[in-house]
Amino acid sequence: MTTTGRGLAVTSPQLIFTENGKHVYAYSGQIQYTNTETTFIEGTTQEGIADVFIQYSTLAYSADDPTVKVYFNDILIIATAHTHTENWLMPLRIIIPPLTTLKVTVTNQDTTPIQGFIFIKGKIHGRA
Repeated sequence: MTTTGRGLAVTSPQLIFTENGKHVYAYSGQIQYTNTETTFIEGTTQEGIADVFIQYSTLAYSADDPTVKVYFNDILIIATAHTHTENWLMPLRIIIPPLTTLKVTVTNQDTTPIQGFIFIKGKIHGRA
């Protein structure tokens, strides 16, 4: 998915920029996943450096353990594994270079289907 404009409502898993281009946000919606790596959000940053928080959550505790992965231009930057005792994980703070394709995936360590969501919010620095 690509960036499709500014000031849009969060309706699909893409990066959306505010009207002035100084903030970015995204919401994956509730997605069911298993032990297959599933893309929750994908998009390309604009000019400027994006300083973002990436948050994973689920609506209910589960006996399963998610792994959240963040990629820049299809290169794995960070992977975090969590236990089933946490349904609201600490956000990841990530600095994203300009014009970089960001992809956030989630994988369950078990084959049991569970549902979760990702949201992103942040500021754009160095943009005129």
